[in-house]
Amino acid sequence: MAATSPSAAVVRPTTSAEPSRSACRVIVVAAHRTIRQALSRALAEQGITVAAESAPGREALVAALTSVPHVAVVDLATDATGGLETCRRFHKAGLRTTIVALVPRIGPAGP
Repeated sequence: MAATSPSAAVVRPTTSAEPSRSACRVIVVAAHRTIRQALSRALAEQGITVAAESAPGREALVAALTSVPHVAVVDLATDATGGLETCRRFHKAGLRTTIVALVPRIGPAGP
């Protein structure tokens, strides 16, 4: 599935006045802008610094190299191929970013 959003990554500068949770810098990678914005907003509401938002692929790698995040939240539900390729690119570039993959739920809801 091709990305339907513009290809410009959003990279946010940080300041020393941010809350203590801001020590953890996060990049949000998702094919759809709406998903990126919702995830970023949810993280920011918890005091977590979202250093960048990006579509999968080369754009995500450039954003990660620019923002140097500790964690990458990668949406595999809407674009598994692009999300997995992004993870490969991070690894190949030598980024030591922890990846949190969002995957679709398969099967019935459990307890």
